[in-house]
Amino acid sequence: MNNKWIVCLALALTGCGGSSLGGTWKGEAAGWSFTVVLDEATEQSGTSYLTGTVSSNKPACFTNGTAAATLVNGTTAQILSTGSGSTSGTTVLDITGELSGDTIVGHLEATSATAECDTARTAITLTRQ
Repeated sequence: MNNKWIVCLALALTGCGGSSLGGTWKGEAAGWSFTVVLDEATEQSGTSYLTGTVSSNKPACFTNGTAAATLVNGTTAQILSTGSGSTSGTTVLDITGELSGDTIVGHLEATSATAECDTARTAITLTRQ
């Protein structure tokens, strides 16, 4: 059997080795600083689903949370995380954007019952470390 066909068959059976969204990401926006670690990818119909963790520099609003992320068609990313802080019951972080290499350029929105933790939709760039 030709080696090219073996490689093609192996890729067809196993996939291409995971999502391009996996890894450690860091970014800052509106006074927030984030570290996002994504792994545990599954893929279905052009969408990658990942889980991981998010931590921030605002312990009053958000300490550590579990992340759920999607990557659609290799470019459109969304990272959602829910966590709590010392003054907020629950803060929901929503980061959406476009993936290009080792950069996600998009928007951050933080929603919380505590006004100091709310952040309206603002620009953010995350960089893979």
